Amino acid sequence: MQKPVINASYDFLFAKLHGLWANAAKEDRLTQLINCGTEEELFRLLGEHGVDVLQRNLFHRNLLLREIHSLASIAAQLDQQTADFYRAFYERTYFENVKVLLHYRFFPEREVAIDQLLVPIPGLPEIHATEILKQDSTDDFLQAMQPALYPAEIEAAVRKLADDKDIKSAESEFDKLAYRHLLLHAERTPMGVRTACTALVKLEIDIVNLCMLMRIIRTYHLDEEEVKAMWIHGGTISTESLSSLSGLKTLSELVAKLPPTFREPLRPFTEAELYVSENTLWKLLYKQVKRYFADYNHMELSIVAFPFLRHFESLNIGRIYQGIRFGMRPRDVQDMMICS
Repeated sequence: MQKPVINASYDFLFAKLHGLWANAAKEDRLTQLINCGTEEELFRLLGEHGVDVLQRNLFHRNLLLREIHSLASIAAQLDQQTADFYRAFYERTYFENVKVLLHYRFFPEREVAIDQLLVPIPGLPEIHATEILKQDSTDDFLQAMQPALYPAEIEAAVRKLADDKDIKSAESEFDKLAYRHLLLHAERTPMGVRTACTALVKLEIDIVNLCMLMRIIRTYHLDEEEVKAMWIHGGTISTESLSSLSGLKTLSELVAKLPPTFREPLRPFTEAELYVSENTLWKLLYKQVKRYFADYNHMELSIVAFPFLRHFESLNIGRIYQGIRFGMRPRDVQDMMICS
């Protein structure tokens, strides 16, 4: 059950969010985390940032829970429409939970208990995975699952997966639903923040699509129908344009045909490892988010920027953890950071 929403003033929320961000893992604190020599040292410092490090096997799950609970607590202080956007932001994790369920149903050879992977989401029913996975038929599976969001669309995707076992196609459908959900609520935020909020979501959709497009050109080489099914709708670059660009042979050709917003930052990296270009795109979003967050003349913009900042913080912490686990050099981990 959702908590009632309190409509706090913009100046109060601006101060609160900036106070939260002042204590986030960023800038010098991020460098300190990157330079940790051991997992033990990293966990000690992350404890100071409110990350639950007691169960290392649940590290990424608990990191995501920290983000979700932070956003949920802020949502309770917002007007209804902006609160709904915050919820849609973290409810994208619901579609990740559905992906996990389907992996365990159709490809059950798993070493990790499913309860360690599913993430409880405030306001949505608990997923009783053990009971759901007991069901033999697709009908019984769906009945036990009872999708909390977009039930008709999820049912259709599950039935298709039961027939064709194409998990990548199913996952693509859930990604589309997640961004459809987010964009829908961005477009319903109050007029004072709607343009900025929608622009951020559209930019993120563009980035997700461009990252996929670069992988198709560099690695996947999918056929025309497969390509058309991959795109997330709602970005500023049309799905028709994305499909036509997918036939190019090199990243240099692709980058030359992109809008200037993307072309100029990507131009130096067309021969580099793909992750460099992908990170360059995510930094575009980060910089725009930071501009909105720091706009003292429009304090309301900090409210729609904050969920993105919190998510980038989680991504950076997760990458640092992976880098230290795999013995990467600090300067290589630094290259993975999404920051200004």
